[in-house]
Amino acid sequence: MPSPPTRHRSKRCSGRFARQWLKENAEGRATYKKLLDADLAHPIEKVGAQLRARMPWLNEARTPATRPATRRTVKPRATRSARRPVAARGGARRAGVAAAAR
Repeated sequence: MPSPPTRHRSKRCSGRFARQWLKENAEGRATYKKLLDADLAHPIEKVGAQLRARMPWLNEARTPATRPATRRTVKPRATRSARRPVAARGGARRAGVAAAAR
């Protein structure tokens, strides 16, 4: 059951935004286009374009051969007892380096 403040806020929802959006859309979206142009002119968009230009794989056409498979085969995880001990993974060595650095 919603709390009293939540109930109060939901009663205040009058559909004003929906009516404004429908009116804006019917009149050609002038405000929307102005806001969109302002967003596209933001400096982060220029940086984003430069970064995307450095990623040629974003523009490659995906053929069925290059498309990632829809299902992955998942390798079963090893049980805790079958895993290598921390020292074998280099954990003790890293801990020793951190202790020596103090």
